[in-house]
Amino acid sequence: MLPGLGLGVALKIDDGTTRASEVVMAAILDVLGVFDAPLRKSLHAVMEPTVFNAAGDNVGVVRASSTLSENVS
Repeated sequence: MLPGLGLGVALKIDDGTTRASEVVMAAILDVLGVFDAPLRKSLHAVMEPTVFNAAGDNVGVVRASSTLSENVS
């Protein structure tokens, strides 16, 4: 709930883990202007978590689609 904005946010992600929902919720809140620059910086690991393979190698990041900001209003 974002009472200061008069909004509530709900989402459903069907991938079976929380990783995608955490990234998308953080991105939605960022687009809505909830985060200031220092908070956004401290949440970078949540907003773009690193993905490692079974060998522990960094194989990428999870991030919200760049079109998210076009669809959140």
